[in-house]
Amino acid sequence: MKRNEQLIENTWKIEDIYPNLDVFYKELEIVKTQSKELLKYKDHLTNASSLYAYLKGYEELNEKISDPEVIANQNEWKKLMKEHADIEEIVEKYREYKKIQNSIDDLKEMLEDKNPN
Repeated sequence: MKRNEQLIENTWKIEDIYPNLDVFYKELEIVKTQSKELLKYKDHLTNASSLYAYLKGYEELNEKISDPEVIANQNEWKKLMKEHADIEEIVEKYREYKKIQNSIDDLKEMLEDKNPN
């Protein structure tokens, strides 16, 4: 549904969030740039620092796509959501990896407790 199809009481006033349209569009450009930055990591996460940068960018993108003004601009929001979906798989795989790694660490600790030698 487009903004102009919404009831006025279900919309936000840009003036309540941003001092003017120039600031809003500047923020929008930042979101676009951030999403492009995240995509450059796809298939290139080869070490801890690149993974950390990717995850941090992913979290920043999450914040932006939750912003009411970004949501109000449906074309831009859809574009960002597609980019978000494209990178989400990598983040989920990393979370699975960390969960398994933590389980392995716990099991090792349990084995050491049972066999102190």
